[in-house]
Amino acid sequence: MRSWLGIAALGILVGPGGPAMAEDPAATGAALMKGGEFCLDMSAVDRPGTFQHLKLVVQPASDVIAEVHAIQRGNEGGYEYSNQFSGTATIAPSNDAGSDAPTVYVTMAGNGMGVADNGNAQLWTFTYNLALDPATLVGKIYGAEFESDNVENGTPFTINGARGVVMDVAPMACADY
Repeated sequence: MRSWLGIAALGILVGPGGPAMAEDPAATGAALMKGGEFCLDMSAVDRPGTFQHLKLVVQPASDVIAEVHAIQRGNEGGYEYSNQFSGTATIAPSNDAGSDAPTVYVTMAGNGMGVADNGNAQLWTFTYNLALDPATLVGKIYGAEFESDNVENGTPFTINGARGVVMDVAPMACADY
């Protein structure tokens, strides 16, 4: 079995009930677009002993777009990890068929480094898209995660694993991040 220091979410669909953390009542789409720190729980309730949190650091929106920097941290298989992201946020009509309800969209890309059991450095690459209710910031995260083989400066590498991400997310207090 392989383990990673920089492991990402395993891309499993979160079971019914979604993240277990309490929602932050101050977390709304309007507040997010004004800027600040917003924390989300994306932990799978069907995987006890693990957690996965996402902290969004949002710059005040210029017009309708806000710049976002995010740090994801979690625990998987006894290893704690963190990954870094950057992207943008906006509030726009839903892209769901038959709905034009406003939705907070956050699109991010990022990476993190990991170490395999054999000591080789690995690169994790992510693309995440969040679709959140503007009244509560409860929603879903969709994306893809890619894991490399051995990474050395200037040397080509291959992707040896990829998985989809479809997970529930809910606001949490940043003090609990």
